[in-house]
Formats: sequence, C-alpha cells, structure tokens
Amino acid sequence: MKTPPYSLLWLCLLSFVLGCASQKSALEKSYTQRSEYLEDRNQLIRQDSLMAFDADLQLSPKELAVNRKLLTLRDQMIADYKEANFFPPAHQFLKSKAHIESTDLYQLFQQMPKGGMMHLHPSAGIDFKWLVKKAVEMPNCYVYWEEDDENYTKGQLHFYQQNEAPQGFYPTKEVAHFEQEMYDLLVLDQEVLQDTFDIWEEFELIFQRIGGFFNYQPIYAEYHEVVFDSLLADGVQHVEVRNFPGGLYDLEHAPNSDYYPPDSAIQLLKQVETDIQRRHPQFSLKLIYTSLRFFPEETILQHLEDAYRYRQRYPNFIRGFDLVANEDDGHTTLFFLNNWLKMDSLEKVYGIDMPLYLHDGESDWHTVRNLYDAVLLNSERIGHGFNLNHFPTLQEQIKAKDICLEVCPLSNQILGYVGDLRVHPANYLLRRGVQCTISTDDPAIFGYNGLSYDYWSILLAWQLDLQAIKKLAMNSLIYSSLPENEKEKAMAHWEAQWNEFINYADEFLQ
Repeated sequence: MKTPPYSLLWLCLLSFVLGCASQKSALEKSYTQRSEYLEDRNQLIRQDSLMAFDADLQLSPKELAVNRKLLTLRDQMIADYKEANFFPPAHQFLKSKAHIESTDLYQLFQQMPKGGMMHLHPSAGIDFKWLVKKAVEMPNCYVYWEEDDENYTKGQLHFYQQNEAPQGFYPTKEVAHFEQEMYDLLVLDQEVLQDTFDIWEEFELIFQRIGGFFNYQPIYAEYHEVVFDSLLADGVQHVEVRNFPGGLYDLEHAPNSDYYPPDSAIQLLKQVETDIQRRHPQFSLKLIYTSLRFFPEETILQHLEDAYRYRQRYPNFIRGFDLVANEDDGHTTLFFLNNWLKMDSLEKVYGIDMPLYLHDGESDWHTVRNLYDAVLLNSERIGHGFNLNHFPTLQEQIKAKDICLEVCPLSNQILGYVGDLRVHPANYLLRRGVQCTISTDDPAIFGYNGLSYDYWSILLAWQLDLQAIKKLAMNSLIYSSLPENEKEKAMAHWEAQWNEFINYADEFLQ
C-alpha cells in the first residue's frame, strides 16, 4: 500500500523544471504591477507545496474546518510563547513536560489515533515508575547499590536465589528510598543532560541497569503487556519493536542457557499479542530482529543467521533485521558488508527473505555515512536518518525508492543531536518530499510514554497543519511491515477512528 513512487516522482520533477523556468523568468522581470509580483510569488509557493511529503493528500470539508481551528490554536500558542520569550520545543523536553500536559493541544493529541509505532525499544518503552514499584513487590529481586565497578553499575537489577546474589547486591525491598532513587537513575534528567558530554555513556548504563529485570522470564510477558497497553491508551494500534529475543533467565536457569532459546521469547511476545487482542482486536505486533553494531563481524553473522532461522519459523511475526547502538562510536554499516553480501545465500538456505530496517543516520556528523549503505542495501525503512540533510543525492534516492524515515524528534533532542526542534532536519526533509513517520525510540529513559508529546512538539516547532499530521499517522501504517491483508484491515480501523477524532476535534476546538 505504499504510495507508487514513480508518478509522484515525475510530478515533482516536472514541477521542479517548470519551477526553475518560472523562477528564472520571474527573476528577469522588472515588475510594475503589484498583482503580477504577488502572482509570481504565489506560484513559487505553490511549486514548493507540490514537493511536500503530503502533497498527494486532500482533506475533506470537515477536516478543512477542523484544520482552520487547529491553525488558529497553533498560531495563538506560538504568539503567546513569543511574547513570553520561551518556546518549549526550543528547549529540553523535560523542562517543558509539565507545561505540555496542561495545554489543550496535548489533550487533543491524546485523543488522536496515531496508527503505528515504527521505532521502539521495548525495554525502555515502559513507565519506569511501574518498573521500580514492581521491583520492590517481586520476590528475589536484587539491586547493586554500591559504586560502579568493572562488573556492575549502581542500580543494576537482577533476580537471584536467596544467598546467591553477588557482593554489592541487596534485596530491593530492603533498600531505603529505593523507588525514588532508582527512578532517578533510570531517567535522564536536566542535570545529567547539562553536565554530561557523552550522553550515550549515561544512556547505555540505563540499559545495563534494567536488562536483568526486563529479561527475567516470569516478568517478560507482563512487562511487554504494560508497554503496549500504554501505547493503546495513547491511540497507537500497531507496534513494531526492535528486540534481540535472547537472554531470558529464571532462578534455576542462567541467561542464554539452552532452556530459554530465542524461540521462547518470541513465543511469549506472540502470546502477549494474542492476549491483548482479546481486549483490543485492532492491536497488532511485529518484531524486527535486532543486534548491536559494536559486536564483531562473526557475531553479527551468527545473529543474522538466527534471524533467518526464526523468520522461517515465524514469517508473519518476525519481519526483518536491524543493527542498533551509537553510530558515532560503533562499527559502521559498511563494516558488515561481507555479512550483507551473504544474505542472498542465506535466503536460498532458509527459503525466506530478510528485509532490512536499518538504524542509520543517528548522528550529527557528515562523516558518518551509514545512510549510503541503508539506501544501497534497500532498507525498507530507515531508523532516524537524522543526518540525511548532509547527503543531497541520498535524499533523491530515498524519495525515488519510497523509503520512509522513522523520525524520533524528542529522542533526537534529548540525546543532543538537536537543541531547538525548529531546526530538526525532518522539518526540511518533509518539505522536500521525504516520507516520514513519528516514533519515540526509548521514551521511558526520557521520562514519558506515548506519542502525544512528540506530535505536540512538532506541530508547533515545524508549524504543521492537520494535513501533515494526518499523513504522518497514515505513513505509520502505509510503511509498516504488516502483510497487505493485515495492512488493509489496520487502515480501515484507523480511518474509522480518524473520522471519530475529527468529529471530536471539531467540538473540542470551539
């Protein structure tokens, strides 16, 4: 159900050529009439609008009426922020979170059907207040509560039999002020963001702290169910998680033992999907099998083969493969070229393809050129694509190939790739016709859940309208990995929900 790229490409190409000719003639003109000048000016604006990512979308009369009200609200908010000399999307999200929640615009977005979440790391998709409370309630839960050493970091959670915990680990229920202090260790706060040069170091420590909790087999299914329920409450009906389905353990079986192969985690996730669908029939879940780019080549090859093996077993659930982690320090995507070149052979061995959903371009540096490989390797979508603005040829290639970017605005801001969301590259790329969808990445670490905060921020920072917001939500299903029959059902449900939302918005925005 992707938008056919060729007709749109030719339309944009023709528009560009005509625009160049029109601009040349306009620049050569010596104007004497105001009306002529304004007509040429409007023509240039129309030509730009034809290049935008949402140019193929038309709003209904009811939607146009809601759009007028939404723009009135948007423009009034921007005017108020200018008068106050404080524009929230230009500052760190955590500084503005409470204010965002107090606004009518946030309440409106909470009611909006958002379609899918294309980029989510589920271990950091939960409300960490739930996690720390659960860590106290569950028996055999221990926490390392001493200074960091070469083996452990303060706040690292794990489950142990009584008297088997390593030195420095204490029962969570016996640690004074555990819930608040543990929560503070898991969420990047303003002080950390201001004082830490390498935010990724702090970021990765959080995953080290929660890994032993997340992968504990007795909690694994419930953990995911809480994540997905929170997304459903925020209007997300379809989720695609990046996850390495290994490392499960319990009190009798160590992580990565034969007792819990990756298959066991996959089955648990499938069962979670089934359980949620009993309450929310529209919910759907897919897994993108994920490894880490700092592993050596041979390890990634083994993980890639595992992904083929399990995709062969669960072709409708495991939809592709990805590499994640800090691109500025980890191996490049090109580093693993030998592995990518073996994919044709692996496809023949296992009798199934392996679409790539590469996590590339999450960098400020133009010397990080992983996006070239994402395009050449025909990645179905691109996770982040933040530094695409450095590569004009790739912008045209991505449009021609109809590749969608999974944009994570607040994640990019909090991790320091952009300070002011007004200058986020996606603001430019959308107007150049690059298809995007909006995701959260690791929201729990950033102190929030759901997509409403991201939509609130970009509506104001990028001065979007209802047409753009609708297209972003639609893209999350159009460019999802759902098989076509499931995609049609998902779109039908979303469209019904969207129409209800428009009726609600029409009343709400009086």
